[in-house]
Amino acid sequence: MNIKLKLIMSAMIAFCLFASTDVCAQGAPAAGADMWTGGMALGNLFTPHVNFCDPATEAFVDVIFGLGYCIEKNERPAMQWTDARKTCLQNFKRLPEVAEMHLACDDAAALGLANMLVNAEWSSNFFIETADSSTTAGVHVTGFGGCDVIRTGQINRSGGGPEVLVFRCVR
Repeated sequence: MNIKLKLIMSAMIAFCLFASTDVCAQGAPAAGADMWTGGMALGNLFTPHVNFCDPATEAFVDVIFGLGYCIEKNERPAMQWTDARKTCLQNFKRLPEVAEMHLACDDAAALGLANMLVNAEWSSNFFIETADSSTTAGVHVTGFGGCDVIRTGQINRSGGGPEVLVFRCVR
């Protein structure tokens, strides 16, 4: 597992352990945040937790002190980014962030995660500005050849494709 990444995530979790729960659960709005990500934060979907994963369908990624997140073992069918986010939310989950995908990918075999290096997967709940920000935005995409492979997937400002990618949900 990437030591720097684990140290950064560990520091963030340690902060949440000793800070007010409101700060950890809600946080400050990040670039690319919208009402969906605000709702995810209010529902504590970004808060690390103990292992209560469903062992049949999820793996627990232990970040530090027995706290981490559950990630689905198998990819879900390909769809546009907004539909992928909506699907996760309907299941009281969210899309994984890049650091979460990286940590899970590093231990994919031990965790029983399928196809982590085979397909590009949607890997963020936040969009980023692109060169032509009037019509498109980008979303981080991971996988497709390595745990360290990150690229930007394109979405329309209206919320749809053009890209259709597989994904998995976390909680």
